[in-house]
Parts: sequence; structure tokens; C-alpha cells
Amino acid sequence: MNWDHVGMETSRLDETLKFYQTFFKFEEEQAITFQKENILFIRRGAIRLELIENQQASPPSQQLHICWRVPSLKKEMIRLQKLGLLPVEGPFAFDLFKTVFYKGPNNEIIELIQR
Repeated sequence: MNWDHVGMETSRLDETLKFYQTFFKFEEEQAITFQKENILFIRRGAIRLELIENQQASPPSQQLHICWRVPSLKKEMIRLQKLGLLPVEGPFAFDLFKTVFYKGPNNEIIELIQR
């Protein structure tokens, strides 16, 4: 079995797309309409997110937690800061890894980790 994608509802599809393009270099892969919902798949390398537009959706809680491994946490934090994205927690250093947390446009938590 292989991982395929993470799906996330949003009431602001354009804003969510712009966030992931600007800060994490995602590109549009496929847009579909299914059962009256606009769905947009975005991708960066092997990572794929499914953005599901739901106009009735209130901003979700912090239930969704996405974590991506990066080669240099410090370099990634500097890059994101230059683009205007600041951590909501961290960075934290542990014996086997370092980590930092950001918040996305739908209140999702985005963790970056260096192992």
C-alpha cells in the first residue's frame, strides 16, 4: 500500500491554493467537480493535497495536522519568514529531531521536521 493524498475542506479554495503555492511551492494538478463540489488536487513532488470547496464549511478546527520532512529546518524557516509566514510554535529540538509548527488558511497545523 502507498500513500496517495490528504483531503481538506475549505470555504476559500482560491485562498487555500494561493497559500500552498506561495509558501510550499505546490502546483495545480487536476480540478474536478463531483457531486456539486469543486475539488482541486495540488502537488509538490510525491506529496498531493485534495482541496474540497464547501461554501458552508466554517473554518475547520485544528484537527488536521500535516507534517513534512525537510533537510534543513533552519533554512526552511528563514525561507518562510522571508515570504511572511511565521511559526505558531517552536522551533523545538529533541534528541532525534527538530520541529516547528505553522498554521494554514483553514486552521490546519503544518509541521516541518528535520530528522
